[in-house]
Amino acid sequence: PCPATSDHQQQPQQQENPRQRRQQQQKQQQQSAGQACHGFDNLLQQKLCVGPDALEPILTAPALVEGFSHANTAAPDTQLAETAAGLDRLLALFSPQQVLRLLQQQPLLLTATLLSWLDFFEAYGFSNRQTANIISQSPDVLVKGSLVTAGDALLHLQQLGFDAESVRHRVIAYCPQVLMMSAADINTLIRLWDKFKVGVDERQS
Repeated sequence: PCPATSDHQQQPQQQENPRQRRQQQQKQQQQSAGQACHGFDNLLQQKLCVGPDALEPILTAPALVEGFSHANTAAPDTQLAETAAGLDRLLALFSPQQVLRLLQQQPLLLTATLLSWLDFFEAYGFSNRQTANIISQSPDVLVKGSLVTAGDALLHLQQLGFDAESVRHRVIAYCPQVLMMSAADINTLIRLWDKFKVGVDERQS
């Protein structure tokens, strides 16, 4: 009876193991997220010349905490260094107060590939002013968009007959979200602009 009782007692422990592992993984993710938030707190105080009170609403935003728990938790120092370099580039376009407002509007900019996006805009000939306009109007482009989709969108606009300057100065300046659209959605948008005489389309008939 004793051995049988012992085996019976061990079964609940074995059944709890997967749940315990999940709980442990969640705890580790929360700890990693907490460490990342702390690192970003120090970084932002230094870069933006603000106190912790101004940053608390940004760093405690649920979406950002969740982002920290899933993005680059294996290499938080690398993520922090990449974000620091990206912030330096943003500060060449905006004042510290403007960057703070952007982060308040979209905290997930801290997990975006800022350097890659800024290099992308430079490579496609966007001026600093045009790039700043895109980010100010639609920071979601850097967070929810992809460089592949953005590149395809610019190529498709040129295939439709827009010259490079019109793409930058008219289409993207008017609607940065085009950088997140498929070719079919862009075609639909252009037809709507034509229908309602928006005045963005300057192509020769």
